[in-house]
Amino acid sequence: MFEGGKKNGIRHIPIPQAKTRELYRAIAAALGVNTSWFGADAMKVVDLLTFSFLESNRPNLLLIDEAHLLTPSCLNELRLLTNAQVRHEPLVTLVLFGQPALASTLKLPATIPLAQRIGVWATLGEMSEEETIGYIDWQITRAGGKDDVFTLAAKKAIYRRSQGIPRLVNRFA
Repeated sequence: MFEGGKKNGIRHIPIPQAKTRELYRAIAAALGVNTSWFGADAMKVVDLLTFSFLESNRPNLLLIDEAHLLTPSCLNELRLLTNAQVRHEPLVTLVLFGQPALASTLKLPATIPLAQRIGVWATLGEMSEEETIGYIDWQITRAGGKDDVFTLAAKKAIYRRSQGIPRLVNRFA
């Protein structure tokens, strides 16, 4: 039994790879398989995902961060993974997180088939001053701190400097 099968079916891939073989290695590694001797290709990853599905009795959820860095070729490989089924259920569900460049990439002819499969598209916009202050407090509390780390004036300054853009708020706070 491999380590990945003991988890809840959620696999996080924090830094996507630019080459398909490396993408498959990252997915296999997220499933807990040592890819240094194993190697990875589409069929091996489908087999690993199938084993994980059968062991946990639920579809795999692949969370891919920084998906805007993926090439159209890698995005197409991910689309192909969504074709696989076990017991008439999808083998894998993809959640792609990325910057606005991802939307542009998904409009390319090579990636339109993947774009057509997207069930939910969410865009994180700018936060208001009140939302930014609440977000800063939430992040500090989540990290184990107290929400008085920054004065109200400092939080307002972070809002003005970041214009409420979450990535910039994280950078300044």
